[in-house]
Amino acid sequence: MILKLFTILLVSITVLCSSNQAFSSAPNPKSSAHRSVSQTKVQKRKARKQQRRLKKRKKRLQRIHNFLHSKLGRKLVKRLPKKAKSDEEMPIKVWHVILLALAGLGYLIIDRGVVGALTAIGLGVLGILAAALFVLLWYGVFVRSISKYAR
Repeated sequence: MILKLFTILLVSITVLCSSNQAFSSAPNPKSSAHRSVSQTKVQKRKARKQQRRLKKRKKRLQRIHNFLHSKLGRKLVKRLPKKAKSDEEMPIKVWHVILLALAGLGYLIIDRGVVGALTAIGLGVLGILAAALFVLLWYGVFVRSISKYAR
């Protein structure tokens, strides 16, 4: 019962999102009438937007480069395993996972700032919790209903 309600909710959200996209992408009649004048403005606006995007990307790459060449970044890079020939020779250890998590956290903080990093981590945790809840509901509804008929 709960699984059916959850499925209906997901389908309705998907349909609503797709219908909103269809209405928002309808052509504007005013823009076609003044195409020659407004087209150059649109092109200039797009060019400025592209330049801002490239500038932000360059700054972000520069911050990452600076971090990797800082004292802490060099220590992290030195501690990472150099080359693993096979799984038997280089097993994954707990501190490898911790280092990778710290590097990912450092990248998030550099890329998005502290608030953005905390938001991204919170959303990731919420996604994991939602997936776990869905699996538990699926297991509880679906597997139990099958086990009734298996007896």
